[in-house]
Amino acid sequence: MDFTNEFDKFKDVFEPKLKAFLYDKVNINGQVNPTGKALLDEVTKASLNSGKRLRPILAYHGFGMVADVATRVGDLHNLGISLELFHTFCLIHDDFIDKSPLRRSQKTIHEIYKSEFGKTMDDGLSAHLGSSAAVLGGDLAFVLAEMAFSKLHKTTPEFIDIFRQMQLEVCLGQADDTFGTGIADLQDLSENQVLNMLDFKSGRYSIEKPLLLGATLAGVNSTQKSILSQFGVRLGIVFQLVDDILGIFGDNLITGKSNTSDLAEGKRTLIVLRTFNKALPEQKNRIKTMLGNPTISPLDFEWFKNLVITSGVLSGIQDFCNNEIVDLKELIENNFDQSESRDFIIGLADYIVTRKK
Repeated sequence: MDFTNEFDKFKDVFEPKLKAFLYDKVNINGQVNPTGKALLDEVTKASLNSGKRLRPILAYHGFGMVADVATRVGDLHNLGISLELFHTFCLIHDDFIDKSPLRRSQKTIHEIYKSEFGKTMDDGLSAHLGSSAAVLGGDLAFVLAEMAFSKLHKTTPEFIDIFRQMQLEVCLGQADDTFGTGIADLQDLSENQVLNMLDFKSGRYSIEKPLLLGATLAGVNSTQKSILSQFGVRLGIVFQLVDDILGIFGDNLITGKSNTSDLAEGKRTLIVLRTFNKALPEQKNRIKTMLGNPTISPLDFEWFKNLVITSGVLSGIQDFCNNEIVDLKELIENNFDQSESRDFIIGLADYIVTRKK
């Protein structure tokens, strides 16, 4: 299965729905509030900035593994729009918290507003207004996600609870990344703490919950729901581990972010933790000076990359991901009847460990 083609086919249908929803909100509200419209325009640009639409397509095929998608295609589009705009909310706030200047090769909202106000104001005030734009822009995306979610018909309390749990988990994971695991001393961290943070902050809302939402909308039974949950949580971890590998070893022209950004932002990734734990005392000190340093030298960065490879950390994480994919594909094959959606989900597992961005 050609996954680039699969994503493109889905986007050909989904993207016009997302655009129409966003442009409608811009046009209606822009007439009465020009300042708010300008921020809404930036949220719209961020939402339409060439994402894969992973969460909407997972919800679509989660439904398709259980029932015929044609029976609820309108609801699936609205669910996909809601998931995508919730994702925008997460990204805007995450970029602000991480002080990231770019997202998918484009300036982040806090940087756009900071630069604009910096033309006429001092650095402190322009930075504050940029921060305010990120908070308000993320809030706007959250409200838009709720508006799309409210368009769904014949939802059950179970379905709504899954969506609310997804929202809660992301915020808990982001808090852990910001105030807990994300700033802890490396020598005090366990791998379980790092994996738990990644699971809550990214894995569950990226993979597990979209799958469960689609399947629950289709009336999935409790046994299959449990299997999809296990599959989604484990694949979500693999998804994030591959992200961490690409963050350091990927082609920045393809990933759209600097290869040093994860280290510069002080990310406590499994790569960083395992490399630190295998390092000699003087190497540990060098890693500590790099982590959270916004001006990492090319020499230091190449040294760290080489240490990740020679210590066996890179190959070890890659082996773990590959082994997980084998198990997860078998899990789906053994518990769901053959369908186009089942084939997509199985193929997605392979795609996640071979993707370039």
